[in-house]
Amino acid sequence: MNISFKYANRSNTSVLLKFDGIIDNQTLCLLVDAGEGTDVDSLINEDENEFLAGILLTHLHLDHYISLDENLRDNTRIYTSKENEKILNTVLSEANSNRTNSFNTHQIQSSVTPITDSITIGDALTITPVPAGHTPGATGFYIQFGSDGDTETILITGDFTRRTVAGYSGLPLHETDTLILTGATADSFQDSITSALDKALEHGVSGSPTLVTASGLNCVHFTYLLGHLLDRTSSPSQVNIVGQAAKLYDALGYAVPNVNSIQEYDAGNVVGESYITVSGPDIPNSGGAKLLFDEIRHDPNAGLIQLVSGDRGDIADSQCTINRYVTVNHPTMETVENTIELLNPEQAIITHQTGDNLERYRDQLPTAVWAPKDNQTYTFYKDGEWTPPHWINKETLRKYNSSTQPIKLPAVAPDTDSFRRMGVDLGGEGVLLNNVMMVSDTNSSDYKYSTASTPNPGV
Repeated sequence: MNISFKYANRSNTSVLLKFDGIIDNQTLCLLVDAGEGTDVDSLINEDENEFLAGILLTHLHLDHYISLDENLRDNTRIYTSKENEKILNTVLSEANSNRTNSFNTHQIQSSVTPITDSITIGDALTITPVPAGHTPGATGFYIQFGSDGDTETILITGDFTRRTVAGYSGLPLHETDTLILTGATADSFQDSITSALDKALEHGVSGSPTLVTASGLNCVHFTYLLGHLLDRTSSPSQVNIVGQAAKLYDALGYAVPNVNSIQEYDAGNVVGESYITVSGPDIPNSGGAKLLFDEIRHDPNAGLIQLVSGDRGDIADSQCTINRYVTVNHPTMETVENTIELLNPEQAIITHQTGDNLERYRDQLPTAVWAPKDNQTYTFYKDGEWTPPHWINKETLRKYNSSTQPIKLPAVAPDTDSFRRMGVDLGGEGVLLNNVMMVSDTNSSDYKYSTASTPNPGV
């Protein structure tokens, strides 16, 4: 068997994997996410009997699914977690309300195959989904295949965190031979999310009308954290999660204390002195967030808290207090390095980075790194052997091969409970509890050498 990869779009959020040797006289292809500019017709050569067997959908951020329906072909399946399937229709509906060209929702929904524990395609590839942190429902995939009596394993992370997110486990680690790893990192998430939560509590507990705006899944995460933080105070404040964000919250079956889910917008009843109201989108110039913001815009006692992914333009004509926080739930560079150390893979393929930001990973991680600056097809498994990048010399390879794992990792196994939400651990979510008003850290966690979380029932 030979396995190759090719970056599928300019931002490298999408990757095409080609498996030659699973099916006689055909090459089975899997697309990992369908980001902007991905076009399978330019990636797959049907004259050479290549065909798209499936799309692995890691999570529901637009930059990872924006071309999803454009890249579906006859009999192509979309593989994802059951959690992502639960919220897919709501996410697409919201995206369609903000796009000129709408998604073909029916085509996407009819192609989705949620994986509960594992699935086998081509009678040779076993795909096992695992929670990946980052967003509620985000999914990593372990792909396994047999080779000379041994089992070989590829781990695909997509965007990930080792932190839990809204009760869902961070990425669990198992024996891995090759890692397809996001290169997107963020060092400020813990400080930013903690400051935003503290500010929301400061406004809400003081009785000031408070509006928090964020993207849909970030609304769910922030509401989860805020509701549980309020449970540690004596404040009578309540959290209202509103509109599409409430639909996501309800679809995932949350019942967080101190939280009201309100799917329909009624600005006068959901924004007020006793409420902290959470809604999307992150910039309240359109949609439901604008309706709510208009209720507090000219109130100097009110507060707007924005959770954004980067620098955004100012909001004009307002008298309320505005605080903006960049909250990007990616791992730190240290977490990426620790993950590599724990997995000790033969090699890693870096995604979600371009140019110099991509190439710098070649010398930064303790393993052989695929980080080409072109979109050629590269073979990384050939005739039963993992094949390193040609630009790595033999001396460096010997150094990588001589490295040892700090602990023994468990083998991949199907787990129907892997996406069951865990008990509440705000410190494990990234909240610096000692920095939040009226809350102290009584149960901090060190995840550096954690390889998996044991899910327990929780809200």
